[in-house]
Amino acid sequence: MKKASVAIIVLNWKNGKDTIACINSIHRQLTGEYLLVVVDNASDDDSFFQIREELLKKYHKLNEVVVLDNGDFFEKPELSADPVLIKNSINSGYAGGNNVAIKWLYDFESIKAYWILNNDCLIQSSEAIGNIVSTIHNSERIGFLGSVILDNKMTLQCYGGARIYPYLGKTKLVGKGLQIDQIKKLHKKLECDYLSGASLIATREMVGDIGLMNETYFMYGEEMDWQKRALARGWRFVVAEQCIVCHMTANEQKSAYMYLLASRGIILYIKRFHGPLAAVVASVSLLMLSALVLMKDLPRLRAVFNGIRQAFSMSMLPDYQLPQSKIDAC
Repeated sequence: MKKASVAIIVLNWKNGKDTIACINSIHRQLTGEYLLVVVDNASDDDSFFQIREELLKKYHKLNEVVVLDNGDFFEKPELSADPVLIKNSINSGYAGGNNVAIKWLYDFESIKAYWILNNDCLIQSSEAIGNIVSTIHNSERIGFLGSVILDNKMTLQCYGGARIYPYLGKTKLVGKGLQIDQIKKLHKKLECDYLSGASLIATREMVGDIGLMNETYFMYGEEMDWQKRALARGWRFVVAEQCIVCHMTANEQKSAYMYLLASRGIILYIKRFHGPLAAVVASVSLLMLSALVLMKDLPRLRAVFNGIRQAFSMSMLPDYQLPQSKIDAC
């Protein structure tokens, strides 16, 4: 059997229902060879066991990996076609949880791409794997591939990702609200500054050069930071148009905590890459714009303020560089 060159990483935290639906869509929709890796971010409910049972039902065999408190792996099974279930020792957020999977995978040189897929996404195209492999093979200096992301009404949430407006402290999704059949006519005009982390493919070659996501962010902002660092070193990103997913919770109202993380993430990013003065201007703009939208929602408005305040009090952790791989699984 031909070995997989794409690993799909799905992160779970106390949401077995969505994670299982995502796994089922992968199993049902995708053709081509892939390796499924599910990371549980130290869930304290029974979702880990629900997912384990579902993986065994679908794939019959399973490689289980435990992350120790120091971040090392308890054991490292040999790479096979069987899915991998990683039990993280802590809830390390979007950045840390996905980083754990990439660190585990990086030693296996046959895996050329890491497809980070939110557990609230469902695969909509059977051709995604072939599209990813051919795009990487036929292009130079591709660091990231984005997806065509639909909302739960099957209209476009974004074509690839979003534009960043650093002095407003805001981002704007590219192509939001369009019908999917409009993409071919408009895709040359749909330029974005970064690709959405809801469905994001990172190449092994780029990861070896740039390193992993910065875990200061925890959630929101890390994919922008990662891609900004890659672009600065000459890596490019493209949208894989056959990589189509439905982001089922795209239209749901975020909790106050999510508002805190989102505002903290964008200000951390602006402070790092545009400087403290730009971050101050962005913070004022973000507060004013948020007040207009959330004037009757004090908990969420307060969360935006607290996120900004936290961003100015935080220092960035160093970017994690991966060691050279020691295992050749080709």
